[in-house]
Amino acid sequence: MQSQSEAAAMRAADCLEKFSRHNSYQLYELKDDLINILVNVPQKEVRWHLAQILPRLKLSPDDLMTASTIWFHDFYHSTTSSIVRTESLQAIFNIRNHYPTIKLRQGRRWNTD
Repeated sequence: MQSQSEAAAMRAADCLEKFSRHNSYQLYELKDDLINILVNVPQKEVRWHLAQILPRLKLSPDDLMTASTIWFHDFYHSTTSSIVRTESLQAIFNIRNHYPTIKLRQGRRWNTD
């Protein structure tokens, strides 16, 4: 997903997303790498697939903060891709469903009780 070729990065992200639908537990060891890619790769196709993949993984509060900050930014500020905005909002919703003790407070911050 960090390929110089946008087509290769998009295909890799798509394959990983499809794999994660039924095998997300096998991606747990890659979660730090996936979050790093989310932080550093601006390609919209990669970002929307990561918005589908990451909520399926068991994430720490720090991981949630990092990912949700990016998803909020993509939702509120992405003008180039409506699908990135949609998947970012869906990721936030999915995180909220998977982690019911996490509450959104003070605008754009995740807190745990």
